[in-house]
Amino acid sequence: MSALREKILGKDSVGHLWPQEEELADEDSDEEGEDPFEHPSNKRLLQLGRSLSNLSGSKASLSTLSAASSSPGLSAVSDDSSLPDVVGMSLEAGDAKFKKEAHDSLDRAWEEGHDVDNALVEYRLLIKAFNADLDFSRRQVVEYMLSKIDIGSGVPKMLASATSIFTRWGEFALQLAPHPSQAGQNEPLKVVLDVQEQCVDEDTLRPYFGVILRAIYEADLADENGLVRWRGLKRSKGDGQDEDKEELWKETWAKGKAFVDALEEMESDDDEEEDDEEESEEE
Repeated sequence: MSALREKILGKDSVGHLWPQEEELADEDSDEEGEDPFEHPSNKRLLQLGRSLSNLSGSKASLSTLSAASSSPGLSAVSDDSSLPDVVGMSLEAGDAKFKKEAHDSLDRAWEEGHDVDNALVEYRLLIKAFNADLDFSRRQVVEYMLSKIDIGSGVPKMLASATSIFTRWGEFALQLAPHPSQAGQNEPLKVVLDVQEQCVDEDTLRPYFGVILRAIYEADLADENGLVRWRGLKRSKGDGQDEDKEELWKETWAKGKAFVDALEEMESDDDEEEDDEEESEEE
């Protein structure tokens, strides 16, 4: 190997000639005194960032590594069962870990009375640390806010509770809902759809989606035009959802639609009254 290195790289070179796998067959890998960890096959396995899928699984190469791990005086890892399977780690496991950390962060910020800006700083750092999906991260905030609503105390108290929560932290979720085409702008519809999805998934919230949608409006999280847009979305009606959930989406859409329809009627009545008043002043 040294002769080949000198021939290719030159006598005075300090570089290293890395052998190709097919060249290994021509060499005597069982020389007395050879350090098994210095065997080219093993060096390739020990490279940081080396993709194991690109390596051939020849028995000769693997047997050399086996000899290294069993040689006396060498501290090779003998059992990899204790090591985390980083490559095989499921997305579900990562999501579950993030959900727990997110809940702890949100709970701490809520109980300690952090304002939106300060709570967002810590939460954004958490998102970056987990490289978490932004939509998934926003839904954790929505889920947490909905968990704080006082359910079962009557519609008036529930509306007041939900409105207070969205007034306090609605901007938190909104800051995690960037507009898809308008840079620097947020898209309230994303938050509304997140709320609807959570109500679809939770039996205790589903009957009150209309009330919760009104609270979103009362907290100025979404205006009338935004809710009218929501009413017209195919997704809000369950289009594209799994069959087992499509009817639940339609159920929540119907409850929300009733509020939006009433809101439009109220706006129309107000416009008519203003027109009547203007006509009376002119006469």
